[in-house]
Amino acid sequence: MTTKMLAPAFGAFLVLLTGVGDAKADGMQQRRTAQAPGCISGPFAGPYIGVNAGYGRVNTTQSSTPDPSATGDDSAFTVGGQVPFHLTTQEFMHEVRSLLKPDGVFLVNINSAVEGPNSRILRAEYKTALTVFDAVLIFPRPFDTERGKPKIALSRGRNVILIGLAGRNDWTLDSVAGTARSLMKEEKARTPTFLDDALQLYTGRPRTDDVPLLTDDYAPVDTMVF
Repeated sequence: MTTKMLAPAFGAFLVLLTGVGDAKADGMQQRRTAQAPGCISGPFAGPYIGVNAGYGRVNTTQSSTPDPSATGDDSAFTVGGQVPFHLTTQEFMHEVRSLLKPDGVFLVNINSAVEGPNSRILRAEYKTALTVFDAVLIFPRPFDTERGKPKIALSRGRNVILIGLAGRNDWTLDSVAGTARSLMKEEKARTPTFLDDALQLYTGRPRTDDVPLLTDDYAPVDTMVF
């Protein structure tokens, strides 16, 4: 949700959360709610967050028109915290893109390293997203023990936020940092690590020639080490 605050303006915002845990949101009903108890809580909870709690691709295919606010929060859980393959593919991303307005944002949380042998799942997802979105950005999230240090271990598996931009490619480290600082100054940031997380924007170019383009016919994400 942090990334929503970094975007100066956009039409729709779709978040895909993946990981290990229980998803409890009104019986996993396929509908838009003001808030889904157990799915969003704490500082982000409130009537200003629209949530579609349910099974990711079913929610997406059942939507028909872009929403000017949050399109949904699709929670996907599998053994080992791996992303379900059908939520990583080019076809799925095209479905997402069709729901976003011209300046929309797609965000997915992935457990992966950013560089090295344990980064294949992220790099495959990045490669695939590049074929659908106008720009793709990567924000690795530091561990608490890494806060305040000049560099984080990019070869270490961690939560990584991958963002696809629809109809725009103007997010740079300077613009993201500037917006984050302004929001901190205006006391609109919702987390104490907001600025630090924004400054983690990965400015390298991930290698993609050794990872597959993920499609409905071939998406071996369950065999990728992260």
